[in-house]
Amino acid sequence: MVIIIIVGMPGSGKDMLVQAATARGFNHIRMGDMVRKFAGNANLGSDDTSIGNFATSERQKHGNEIWARRTIENMPSGNV
Repeated sequence: MVIIIIVGMPGSGKDMLVQAATARGFNHIRMGDMVRKFAGNANLGSDDTSIGNFATSERQKHGNEIWARRTIENMPSGNV
């Protein structure tokens, strides 16, 4: 299994790297996908303000690393 973690500022080319990796058979998961999934499970709105407030609230309750932990727990198998 190969895991590649991509971080960077908006517009830095992260999506281009993800597209190249998925074209070569990699699965992908985004931390933001986890925030939206958990917010949906909590029946919250999908607007940016609701999502942002939820993400912040969860970090305050569970620690700054909560979204990284939840992303790892939901990581697909294989190369990611």
